[in-house]
Amino acid sequence: MLTPTMTILIAYPPNTHRAISRLFSLELPQDSTVSDAVAAFLNAAPSDFNAKTPTSTPWIHAMDGKEVIGSTPLKPFDRIDFLLPIARDPKESRRRRAARGDAQK
Repeated sequence: MLTPTMTILIAYPPNTHRAISRLFSLELPQDSTVSDAVAAFLNAAPSDFNAKTPTSTPWIHAMDGKEVIGSTPLKPFDRIDFLLPIARDPKESRRRRAARGDAQK
């Protein structure tokens, strides 16, 4: 008997670290979790994906704009985003610029 599968999408930044993500499609068993999808993606990762982040910090995985943990169950056509951690607190950066009198950037 065949195990039912589902399609999961992985959004990842290419090696160029541009803001535009690329999509990668995976077929996984229906009872898969985020950890299962990440492991499958890393085993089949395209050549333009660098598994190491530029800062050597771990990737953040998110779904629907919210960070998820590895045990999160998946539904068909869920999209997992590989995100880089924020290097600086945006509010603090804005406060520093305002204190220096710099224009909004």
